[in-house]
Amino acid sequence: MCHETTSVALKETIGAGVGTVVHDDLSKCDAMVFFGQNTGSNSPRFLHPLQNAAKRGVPIIVFNPVREKGLEVFINPQNPLEMLTGRETRISTQYHQVWPGGDIAVIMGLAKRVLAADDAAKACGRRVLDVDFIERHTSGFEAFEVKARGTA
Repeated sequence: MCHETTSVALKETIGAGVGTVVHDDLSKCDAMVFFGQNTGSNSPRFLHPLQNAAKRGVPIIVFNPVREKGLEVFINPQNPLEMLTGRETRISTQYHQVWPGGDIAVIMGLAKRVLAADDAAKACGRRVLDVDFIERHTSGFEAFEVKARGTA
């Protein structure tokens, strides 16, 4: 069930019918951002690395119309101490309940900020964007950039 909704779209978009997250990468990340994820129901195996990241102090920012309990707090059922004491781990550092479809506005706002940061960095001879990656692994970036910059 957890991959049923993605098996067609992901295959067409990235060439794989399932997510390509490597759990080891999660132990090295500096931040996590979730959009509309229902972790407890759709990917419960992900709760353990998510809990570990939260315990490391990784900022976990959520944009979801639904208050998803697994992205708020987690008691590990495989940890007897947590189960006996009810000691839960706070997962999200920020939880934004956007309207359905509001995630698109969030993404466009983030894109505008990243593009503005790249503009400022270019003035100093640096880049925020990984231009080489964009050129090698994406298509239509220029159109996306125009759309993002033109979004109010």
